[in-house]
Amino acid sequence: MSKRFREQEGIAYDRNGHEIHKGDTVIWTDPELGYDAEYEVYEEPTEETVKMANDYGECEAFPHECMVVK
Repeated sequence: MSKRFREQEGIAYDRNGHEIHKGDTVIWTDPELGYDAEYEVYEEPTEETVKMANDYGECEAFPHECMVVK
């Protein structure tokens, strides 16, 4: 079964096809600078946006710019 077929509407998926949830730790890659940083997701994400924070501030990103760290 393909990744696209498994994806459900309203659920945020990282660049590897893993679901993203509140409390997850993710690596976010800035698409403009290529900069990587670790964040904690502080609000249940949507398919459009992931709200996250670390010791240096907050960030909103597209789910495909993130990678869940297990």
